[in-house]
Amino acid sequence: MRMATASFIFDLSSRTEPRDAPCASTVAVDLLLRRAGFDPTDAVVSANSVVPMEGGTVVNWVVMADEHVFLLQSTPKGGVLRGSHEESLAEADRRELEEYFDQAAAAGA
Repeated sequence: MRMATASFIFDLSSRTEPRDAPCASTVAVDLLLRRAGFDPTDAVVSANSVVPMEGGTVVNWVVMADEHVFLLQSTPKGGVLRGSHEESLAEADRRELEEYFDQAAAAGA
């Protein structure tokens, strides 16, 4: 998966990651695309906007995968992958993302 910008989507920056550990944004995009039934292998991700909110920052990403364009929104509570009509295609809360990140890190070790 090619990452165009940023090293993480969700606030996982407090984790100590080995040099070869998967980047949290790659793992989050991977999980949400797979849940929505799309292949994340050649996904391209680019930051679209950062919106400070009362409950924490919302980061909007443009994701291209399987010849489709998606909007991925991340917040401190989790993330949602949206389709062209802004319908929710897949969601994951922070706990699910952290578990998936830990599994990916363990698999890479």
